Amino acid sequence: MFITTTFMKIIYIIGAIIITLGSLVLMVGFSIPSYYGLSIGAGGVIAGLAVLILGNLGWRLACEAINVVFSIHERLISVDSKLGAGSKPAPPKTHPLQTQPEGKFCNNCGAKVTSETSFAQTVELLFS
Repeated sequence: MFITTTFMKIIYIIGAIIITLGSLVLMVGFSIPSYYGLSIGAGGVIAGLAVLILGNLGWRLACEAINVVFSIHERLISVDSKLGAGSKPAPPKTHPLQTQPEGKFCNNCGAKVTSETSFAQTVELLFS
C-alpha cells in the first residue's frame, strides 16, 4: 500500500479543521462590536453555515476522488504483479494481412484461385 492514501487522509483532516474554523469565524463575526472594524453582520452566520456544510462536503468529495485514483493505481499494480507483467516483453504484433500468402485461395479446399480460373473451375473446386 502506498503512503499516498494515508497522506491524503491526514490532508483531509487538516483541511476539514481549517474549513470548520473558518466557518465558525464567519458565524461569530457578527457578535464582535463594530468599533473594532471586524463586524460582518447577520450575513456572516448564513455564510458561515454555507461554508461549514458545502465547504466540508466539497472538500470530502475532492479528497475521496483523489483517494479513488490512487486506489485504482494500487489495484492495477497488484493485478500486474499477479499476472507477472513486466517479466518478459510482449511479442511484436503483426498485421493479420501480412501473415497471409499472396493471392486468392478457395475457402473450402485452400486451392489457389488465379485470374485465369473460370467460374466453372471455381465451382468445381468448391464441390470437389
